[in-house]
Amino acid sequence: MSQTGISDIKDYNSLYRAYSRLKNEGDHTTSAKNAKAIFGQDIDIDKDNTAELWEFMQAANKAQHKIIFNEINQMKEVQNNKYPQISDDNPINIILSKESQTVGKRKTAKAYAVINDIIRVAKEKITDKMSPFEKLQKLYGIIRDDFDIPYGSGTYTLSEGLAQKIKRVNCDKGSYIFIAVAHELGWPVYFMCPTDTASKSYSTGHAFIFWEISKNKCFGFETTTGKRLDPEYCSLLEQEAGSIIKIDKNYIMADAYNNHGIENYLGGYYNLAIEDYNRALQLRPGWAEVYFNLGSAHYQLSKYNLVINDLNKALKLGLDWADVHYNLGSAYNQLNEYSLAIKAYARAVEIKPDLAKARNFDLVINQLNKAIKLKPNCAEAYYDLGGIYNVLGKNDKAIENYDKALKLRPDWAEARIHRGDSYYNLGRYNRAVYNLAIEDYTRVIKLMPDSIETYDKRAATYDKLGEHKLAEKDREVMRKLWLQKSGLLKLLDQTH
Repeated sequence: MSQTGISDIKDYNSLYRAYSRLKNEGDHTTSAKNAKAIFGQDIDIDKDNTAELWEFMQAANKAQHKIIFNEINQMKEVQNNKYPQISDDNPINIILSKESQTVGKRKTAKAYAVINDIIRVAKEKITDKMSPFEKLQKLYGIIRDDFDIPYGSGTYTLSEGLAQKIKRVNCDKGSYIFIAVAHELGWPVYFMCPTDTASKSYSTGHAFIFWEISKNKCFGFETTTGKRLDPEYCSLLEQEAGSIIKIDKNYIMADAYNNHGIENYLGGYYNLAIEDYNRALQLRPGWAEVYFNLGSAHYQLSKYNLVINDLNKALKLGLDWADVHYNLGSAYNQLNEYSLAIKAYARAVEIKPDLAKARNFDLVINQLNKAIKLKPNCAEAYYDLGGIYNVLGKNDKAIENYDKALKLRPDWAEARIHRGDSYYNLGRYNRAVYNLAIEDYTRVIKLMPDSIETYDKRAATYDKLGEHKLAEKDREVMRKLWLQKSGLLKLLDQTH
């Protein structure tokens, strides 16, 4: 099949979906036009050529990766003639060339024109006599007042924000404009995006810039408000506000591949999405969100061991999202690793309690019930089933299954702890039920006398019963156990 016209295609997936939908609905005229746009030639609409078209779609998507780089060179040729203020190595070229694939060259050209004019005006109005902060503040005024480009929240491309009649930019797109101007004026300005360990002053995912004064000194600048960040000067090594990212080709292309991977994933092209995500990680190693995306794609292909590997990497990198834990639990469930699945589900619900109602846990429950039918004396299956009911807040059913597990294994400490937890959750100031929790925790303490966690749980239950002296007694034991385990008790004895 001819591949004529690939370089002119803006969105293979949406065109193909439209082609398929219209074909199924019998609108052959419109569907034929779409086919011509996609494949560069007439397609026999009445013929069932799904397999052939699928192969072509895969080839087309792979070709688009090459187009991204070709477009960069094409854009450079255009802007050299029309936008003389923007040099070839300006990072904005990479951003806009990728955006042209999705929003079209017309909008991208408008964005180029606006940024070119901003740079021209900045060169005219910003002088070397100004301090670094004054320069950034002046540029903020030029963007906001001279060009009437205010801050506007939402998700959209830089080209879309600058091409519309009422212009706007969000935090990261506004920061990109500052980066483009800084590149042409020779300012040591870089992009900053907070991580999950960010200062409480700034939300994760928010973006701003910093000006590097020297190797270990900088100041941050809010491109959305034109204000300097506190502290005024701070060490790059000790900065708690976020991760410092120097915008370069690798960073931008990683973002492009990740976005293209998401498009492929939503279109059902999971293998192509995986290729995109892996390329993004090659360019930007340690990107937690991409490991999450990669795990989602592997899950669709039933590659559950790879899912577990991907999601554990995301967690290790600090991506403690409810959906990460839920997907991890689902992967463990598919491999019949029920205890690990329940642990992951429990963490997901802990982070996002509404998840227990929003997601379907019936699959794991049904699989455990099947396992029990095949092996009625399997204490582990009852224990795991109790665990999933505990996660779902169905404490009566959890206790029922823990009872069965403990009937088969009476001295199983973990099962008693979790049954005690279910009694505690079910208590609601009911002394009889709280006393059942106390009984379980006490039995565990006899089995595991150094369990700090169990003393803590029993102390909390005593508090619910108003037995504060007994609660304090348990907490005193906890303190001694902690000192003993940490080695501090021996140190204290030596000092007396």
